[in-house]
Amino acid sequence: MSQAYLSLKQRALEHQHLLGSKPRVRVGTAMCGLAAGARAVVEAFRRELEAQRIDGLVSEVGCLGLCYAEPLVDIQTSVGSRVLYHNVTPDQVPS
Repeated sequence: MSQAYLSLKQRALEHQHLLGSKPRVRVGTAMCGLAAGARAVVEAFRRELEAQRIDGLVSEVGCLGLCYAEPLVDIQTSVGSRVLYHNVTPDQVPS
């Protein structure tokens, strides 16, 4: 394998390790998600993490192929378990 590939792989693994230690919230913000209100859901999660002083990441991701269930939210805990929620609204975020 080339040195460039090995270097890139090492950087990716280090980045993944850093991200893996924090809770992550991924919100589908493709056109279908945006049309269903995903932008407000993203902002609600950012406010809630800040209000609760949780050092987590909120990411906007593309379409997961379940347009009928948007906004979709994928929550990954600091230990790595994940749960996918559908039809999320901003008022549900604090729950």
